[in-house]
Formats: sequence, C-alpha cells, structure tokens
Amino acid sequence: SDDGGLSWLLIEDGVPGNYHPSEMMHIDRSPDGMSIWACDRTYTGSGKGVFRSLDRGLTWEHVLSDSAPGFVPTDLATPVRIGGWWIDISPSQPSIVYTATSAILLRTEDNGVTWYDSLNSVQPGALSRANGYTGWVGRNVAFNPYDQDMMVVQGLDSLLVGISRDGGFGWDVDQPGLPPYNGGNDIAFGPNGLTFVGLGQFSGTTDQLIYRSTDNGYTWEQLSFPAPSSAAPGSTAVHYIPSVASTLFAVVGGVLRRSDNVLGPANRVTWTDIALPSNVGYIAATSIATQFYVTTSAGVFVTRNGGSSFESTAIESGTGSSGPASRARIEADQSNVGILWAASDDNNAHGLYRYASNSGWQSFPLPDPAERWCKDVAIHPTMSNVIAAATGQDPYVDENGGTGIWLSQDGGNTWAQQNHNLPILRFNQVHFNPTGTAIFVASGGRGFFRADLNTLDDKLFLEAELMTISAGLDGVYEVGVDGAASNGKYLMAGGTSPPDFMQPSMDAPTATYTFTTSQFTDEPLYTLRVRGSGSIFVRLDHSPWVEWSPTGSAPEWTWGKL
Repeated sequence: SDDGGLSWLLIEDGVPGNYHPSEMMHIDRSPDGMSIWACDRTYTGSGKGVFRSLDRGLTWEHVLSDSAPGFVPTDLATPVRIGGWWIDISPSQPSIVYTATSAILLRTEDNGVTWYDSLNSVQPGALSRANGYTGWVGRNVAFNPYDQDMMVVQGLDSLLVGISRDGGFGWDVDQPGLPPYNGGNDIAFGPNGLTFVGLGQFSGTTDQLIYRSTDNGYTWEQLSFPAPSSAAPGSTAVHYIPSVASTLFAVVGGVLRRSDNVLGPANRVTWTDIALPSNVGYIAATSIATQFYVTTSAGVFVTRNGGSSFESTAIESGTGSSGPASRARIEADQSNVGILWAASDDNNAHGLYRYASNSGWQSFPLPDPAERWCKDVAIHPTMSNVIAAATGQDPYVDENGGTGIWLSQDGGNTWAQQNHNLPILRFNQVHFNPTGTAIFVASGGRGFFRADLNTLDDKLFLEAELMTISAGLDGVYEVGVDGAASNGKYLMAGGTSPPDFMQPSMDAPTATYTFTTSQFTDEPLYTLRVRGSGSIFVRLDHSPWVEWSPTGSAPEWTWGKL
C-alpha cells in the first residue's frame, strides 16, 4: 500500500513457486523502502526460510533454507530446520538482516549471500557451543554411568541427541544415522559404548522410534519396531539391563515392549508386549539392575526380576494405593532401594509423591501454584534428604503456572525456590550429576541450564532472617554457631540496601555488633542475618545464649546456560 492502507497491490509476483503463502510469518522493509524481506516457516516442502526483494517487491529471491541446495547457512553451530518466525533489517545498515527461528538467531551482513549463527559458536571438532539464546524445548538430561564425562540432552524437534564429552562445554548435536526431525525423549546406556534412544513427539508417530549406537553416540542405526496401535506420541522411555545382555525395554504408544535380541541385526529386532494397564508412560531404574518401576493408568508398577513379572506398588507395600498415574515422572532413590519419588501434573493427582516399599505412598505438597504444575523430581545421589523439583505448564495459556525450580533439604517437608539467573520458569526436567556437585534443568523453550553446588554438603549453609532491630533500640548483639565453638561465617545486612556500617564476613567463633540510633537514619528497620553450617545461637546484652531455629533456605544457586 502506498496510500496509507486505502488500496493494496499484491507483490508476490516473482516469488519462487515453492513458497507457502499461508505460512508467511513476518515481513520487514528497509528505511528507504527498497528492500523487503519475508520469512516462511512452513514445515513441509522447500519453501521455508527467508525471501528477499531488493526492488520494492517486483522480484523476489529465496535466500535462506535448509532444504534447498545453496541456501544453507555457512556457519550453523546448531542444526535446526530453518523455518523463519521473525525477520529484522538493521535500521543503520540495510545489508545486515536477522532472522529468528524457533531455536536460533541467524545473521547476514551481505544481503543474504552468507548467513551466520549469531548466538552459538562452532568449537573444534565440529562441536557447538550455546553462547546466548537457544530456544530448545528440553525433555531430558542424562549422564552415562560408564563414562561420567559423557552428558546427553534431548528435546523437541531436531534436538534428538545432544552429546557433550567435556562436561557440557562443546556439544555434538548432529550424529550420522539419526533422522533430521522427530524429537528426543529418553536414553539408556550399556557398557562398551552401547547406547539406545527413544524418539518421537507427535501423536500417531509410527516410524523412527528406537535407535542404537555401539560407539558412544558417534553413529546410530534404526532398530526395527512394529507400528504402535495407539496414537500416543513416540517412545517416551527406554531401559536397558546390562546383566541380561540382549534385553531392552521401550515404551511406545503407551505400551511397554521387550526385545531379547536387541544386539542382533538392526532390521531383525523383535518385540513382545508386556501385560500392563494402559498408557504406560515412564520408567525409573534402581540401583538393582533387575528392579525398575513403570507408570501406568492404574498407578505405578514394579518388577524385581528383570521384567519377567510386574506388580502394583499397592500390592508390594500392602497399602492399597498404587500412586499417581501415567503422566507422573518417577525417579528411584539410588542409595535406598524401595524408595521412589513421583512428580505429576495430572488434573486428578498432581503434586509430589514419595513411595516406600514398606509403607506405601505419601504426598509432599509444594507451595501453590507449584503443586499444580509439578513436572519432574530429582534425588541427590548421596544425600537422600535433598530433593529438587521442576515445575512448568505447557505454553497455551495467558498466564503460565510454572514457578521454576524448588529445593528441599529435609526430605520434602519444606521447600524454597532456586531461580536466580533463570530467564524462564517453565521446566520439564531436573537432574543431579552423578557426583552431586551440579544440577541441570531442561526448560520449556530456553534450552538447558546448570548450577554448581559447591555449598551443598551434609549441613547445608543457611541464610535467613535472624532478628529485626527497630530504630532507637541500642544494644550489643552476638551470634555464634554450635555454642560459639565452631568457626562459622557471619554477615549482617540491612534494609533494602546494605548500610555503610555493614561488617564484612569474618571467620570467628563469635561475631559482635554494636548499634547506635544514628546508624538507623535511612531505614526504620535493619535485619541481622547469619550464615553457618551448624546450630545457630544468639544473645542480647550478654544474656544467656539461646538456640535459634532458622526458617530460611540454602543460598540461591546461580544458573548458567549450557
């Protein structure tokens, strides 16, 4: 339109015939009006990507795609489908153009001749490194128990398997043998480089479901698998039992299936259905190779003989309750056989649950609204009382109910949020590394994040409000740890900003602070805080020591992007 929208002229003449008009998502033009750029996000054919006109729409060129030869970016660290969702021309240099896909941001500086990945970099060995925004919808984080330097992330769309062999710095996200686009859900490891993955994200997926690698994920081959009769999406779980060398369990279409020749020729693998209630969802391995749990529409079931038979946890515990149903994600306590945690966002049974084989199921509520949207739970590998929970609601609402990551230091009785530096509060999974020194989360649209747990030990550091001191109340305040006998660290802070007289952290069995009214000119109240690794005691004006029971939580972790 050249008249303020009174009349319109169709300017698609000259657009290559492979484009999809209904999938044009965004358009931008240069300040002089000569250059017009548009992006097409279609999921089919070769018409997706970016189209450019340098003559106000008289003629067009297709300048970016992942399915048309010659249009692939030259420095793409993260291999994803180039379906454009947004496009922007630099107002100062029209030859610089940015386009955003669902996962990455691409940049051209020569009018679309060459493209670069703006927020990711290529590392030596063709590995990728996320330096900024990466819009993955994460589904899984796992570590190889046979090679603890090998970490795996999985997610929707083209993140079938992302493998790091250096602690999460460089990532191999494009291994030969895997399909280009089907979503990754679960992974199972075996000795000598043996690895299996379960794929599929769309209802009715009948192919490209189970893959095998014999070289630690460098290459893959598809295993034969009967088409699922259910419309449930893909393979949600895989489980391999090393002590039974050829046995793999896979959940596909809501059915648990077993193969006893999974190490044979890939195109001759056969499967048998396991008789369980419908809608089997997830599998949780235990420290005993032949014992694992599965979720079904009738609650959680357990096998103790490598899958030869299953029984409801209601029968095992003798309590009559079988726990939450199919949507629950479960994790077994690796240091306590017979202890299982479940996280569920099911309408009828949402929240966190703990199962003990000798006492049955018990609910451990999270604060509202986290209780309603509990997605996953993780147990610290060496301290069973340390539990992490991930919350998130699928993004089809105006106000999302996700409240991020929660931590309990007392076995689920009390909880505190741990969201410092996280750009999103919607998560699908949380996972401790094998040594318990770090925790990882898979977000619902911003990739994966890590927090180091250097302060995590048997006596978690506490930092909470000790007392509030009113202006005009002078006196000598002392705090000590373990009856002033241990070498704790103490810190005093005040109001919304630290006052000038704030004392630095000090190593001393007792820290003494003296206050005068002149120090309370800016804030009516000041808060004395203490951090220590043992019992905390306090006294005023040399009165007897009184033990103080803190109500706070561990210091917030600082999350960093993988």
